[in-house]
Formats: sequence, structure tokens, C-alpha cells
Amino acid sequence: MHSICFILFLLITILTSSYGQVTCASGWVQYGGSCYLFYAAFNSGSTSVTWDQCNTYCTASYPGATMLCDNNAAEHEFIRIQSAGGWMWIGYTDMLPYGGGKGTKQYGWITGCNSTYTNWNAGEPNNQGNNQDYAAVNPYGGL
Repeated sequence: MHSICFILFLLITILTSSYGQVTCASGWVQYGGSCYLFYAAFNSGSTSVTWDQCNTYCTASYPGATMLCDNNAAEHEFIRIQSAGGWMWIGYTDMLPYGGGKGTKQYGWITGCNSTYTNWNAGEPNNQGNNQDYAAVNPYGGL
């Protein structure tokens, strides 16, 4: 049985008309001034794709796109609703060069955005098993 892993991308280069309206490509969803692609990936023999697989797919398949920078509570709720009950990787990690290094709990955005919004669930990040180096949107609320 295959599970769905929702992968989220944010298109950095936003197409605009002469009226300043955002125009998203087919299959992308507009929210505010940005376009999002919610991609359900099937990884044969596994329950999900890794954060690295998600990031590679995003940047290789959609030049100019990047994994999400979660900016505020309203955007976070929009993303959570789009997940349709699945977890989604976002571009937030403690791995170098973006964060402080494996297991440090010093996270950074791979996009270089300056968002300070985190919405961690209680006790998170906890680096369970010394092996949690990436953040995901929890379909039930926080990160």
C-alpha cells in the first residue's frame, strides 16, 4: 500500500499581469501574492519521500521554485488545509548551511527568508532519536 506525501513549493518568480494581479500556472494554487503547488508523491515501498527528495524534486522540476517559507498564522492555516490530512515538508532545517548543524535545534529557512513564524507543537522541536533535522506542517495544527 502506498501513502501520499504532500510536498509544497512556493513559486518565487510570480507572474503578474499589467494590473498587478498574480497569475498562477495551471495546477498551482494562489494565496495572497504567491503561487503554491501541492504535489502528492508516491514512493514505491515507502510511506513517504524524504525532505532531500522533496527539495531536489522541487528545484529540479520547477526552476525558480523553492520549498515553502511559512510566514504567518494565516498562511500556515491555508497550507494546513491544503494538506488534506497529510504531513508536508517545508523549507526549514537545522542542517548547514541554513541552520546550526545536525541536532542543534537552530533552524533556518533554505530560501533565506526572514520569517520568525514557527508555531511549534508542545515539546517541539525535540530532535527525537537525534534524527529530526527538518520541519513539516502537521495536518492537525502546528509544526
